[in-house]
Amino acid sequence: MRACPHRTTCFVVPWGRFLTLLRRTADELGVADPDSLVEQLLGQMLITRGYRASPSEQQSWRRSLPALASDLRSAGLGDVEMLIHLPLTSQRADVVLAGIHPATGQASYVVLELKQWSAATMFEGDPELVTVPGMNGGPKLRPVRQVQGYCSYLADFVRALADQPDALAGAAYLHNATNTATVADLSAVPVSTTGRLFTGAALGKFIEFLRSRLAPASGAAAADTLLRSAIAPSRQLLKVAADEVQIRERFNLLGDQQAAVQTVHHAVRKARAGNPSFRRAVQPARPQLLQGAAHRRDEGVRHRRHRSSNSRSTASPHN
Repeated sequence: MRACPHRTTCFVVPWGRFLTLLRRTADELGVADPDSLVEQLLGQMLITRGYRASPSEQQSWRRSLPALASDLRSAGLGDVEMLIHLPLTSQRADVVLAGIHPATGQASYVVLELKQWSAATMFEGDPELVTVPGMNGGPKLRPVRQVQGYCSYLADFVRALADQPDALAGAAYLHNATNTATVADLSAVPVSTTGRLFTGAALGKFIEFLRSRLAPASGAAAADTLLRSAIAPSRQLLKVAADEVQIRERFNLLGDQQAAVQTVHHAVRKARAGNPSFRRAVQPARPQLLQGAAHRRDEGVRHRRHRSSNSRSTASPHN
């Protein structure tokens, strides 16, 4: 850890990269000048990552962060700590709220993905991807999936969250979506503790959720605990190799990474569905691959049995 200006905390994340996040209470951020806030974030990003945020990201900071602070203050949670842009390697969660759980009295954290979207529709029938009117760059990952990935990543890396199943929750918040009909397609994802969706049209439900996870008390100690936590190796580094990359769900892809993978999967499914020759080319290969895998497995078993038999013969005493 090292001291940084503007109540910013610097800490080491995996692979030794120093990254910075800006830390404010909701009350502090609620009375801050939005332009000054953006300048502070730009300065920290330039120091820690060597580049400036795009104009669209700056605009997102200017609009979304004050809106969230206002909602927290309306919920009576002005003392909750807002950890802005928690670094997750090249990806980052927009905000992590740190406070005290109202039921357990223990540290409680809420990961938030903030979107300025006022409308979004499912992309070509794919349940994982959405299209946002007026936004370039192709289909986007569902915000709920995005925040679920961030929560999984934090649970894997942060020792302070180990064995604390109720310490972490996540939500996507579309504060500009004031008409539920324009974002109805986003509600198809099942609700979970680490992934749910709230809109500006249902602000009362969002405030109710926040109050269920955070008490009206100082979040300073909880924020300190998170930021000072030891960093544990992730599941993908320790277990995926042992499982020989056979279970895709063990990879914690984040944000744009997961969106890219889902887009490729969507294109392959679409090609298979619309091109019979593609299906004929792919399907016969699967039995051959399975037969080959079975043959290699059987050969390995026979080889191990042969070695075991030789070892017992060598070790037996001679009279």
